[in-house]
Amino acid sequence: MANPTKTQKGKNEPPSKQTNNLRGNEAPKANTSMATRDANKEPADGEPAVGKKDGSVGDKVDQVLAMLGSVKDEIATMKTGFTTKLDNITVAIRDLKKEMGDCNERVSQAEHRISGTEDEVLGLQTKVCILQK
Repeated sequence: MANPTKTQKGKNEPPSKQTNNLRGNEAPKANTSMATRDANKEPADGEPAVGKKDGSVGDKVDQVLAMLGSVKDEIATMKTGFTTKLDNITVAIRDLKKEMGDCNERVSQAEHRISGTEDEVLGLQTKVCILQK
């Protein structure tokens, strides 16, 4: 049976300690920007609510992060599509190079046969001329 005095990461601690970050409930440090502190303050009566038209700054941040996430996902999808297309193009180029090499080989062989045939024709024409005399 587990010893109740021993605590395992988050066990047997009050819920507030499980949800707090490592610094706990510290006050904002001196290097916290004025804009951040001002955005977190409630506006006084008669002051316009800066950044709070549709919700809090946190909501705006969440919306921006969600949009960035969807943009990132779309970019990843496009990257996958481009990679697939590029792979297909690379394979097609490789196949075309092989076919071109094979075609060049056949043309070269045909040139040799034609050259040999031309040589034979010249020899036969010479013999025909001799026989006709």
